[in-house]
Order: sequence, then C-alpha cells, then structure tokens
Amino acid sequence: MLVMTMKRMQMNLKFLNFYFGAIDGIKAGQTIQAIKEFQNFSGIGVDGIAGQQTIDAMRNLICKIQRILGCEQDGVAGNNTIELCKQYQANHGLQVDRNLWNKDTWNDV
Repeated sequence: MLVMTMKRMQMNLKFLNFYFGAIDGIKAGQTIQAIKEFQNFSGIGVDGIAGQQTIDAMRNLICKIQRILGCEQDGVAGNNTIELCKQYQANHGLQVDRNLWNKDTWNDV
C-alpha cells in the first residue's frame, strides 16, 4: 500500500495542473476540488477522497511523465522532475508554465 501526505498530494496535483492553491498540507475546498478533477480525468470514482485508487493513479501518471522526461520513475513530482519538465518545455518551444505539466506539454508528446 502506498501512502502520500497531503502536502505531497497538493504538490503532485499542482504539477499535473489540477491544483492552484498553497502547498500547506490542509485538505480544504481547493484541494478537494482538485482531487475530484484528477479523479474525473483519471476515470476513477469521483469522491474527493485521496484513497488508494487515487494515489495509485497519480503515481502511475507521474511515472509515465518521468519516463518521457528520462528521469527516475518514483511517482513524485519533486524538484528534479519539475526542472526536467521546464527543460522539456523550453527545448520544445513550449511556454515554461509555473512547474506544470500542462495541456500543451501533453500535446507535444
């Protein structure tokens, strides 16, 4: 079973372009809405709860991105993944977008 702190969940949701609030570890309205949007995007049950299915889907998606970026596939959007994302965006003529893997980046791959 994989676990994820709320701060890590917010950081990953921010990287994936679902969350735009502060990385504060508080599961409030913006965080719950971002979890719901990610669940909908991932095709899993939408309940706003960061359960195992949500955590697994998030880690798998980030690992997929990390494979594209050529970095360690640990399922965490940490500093290395963020920096490589920025490099990827810059090298492909995309807008470097606040540490986010955005729609333009997806469309490029």
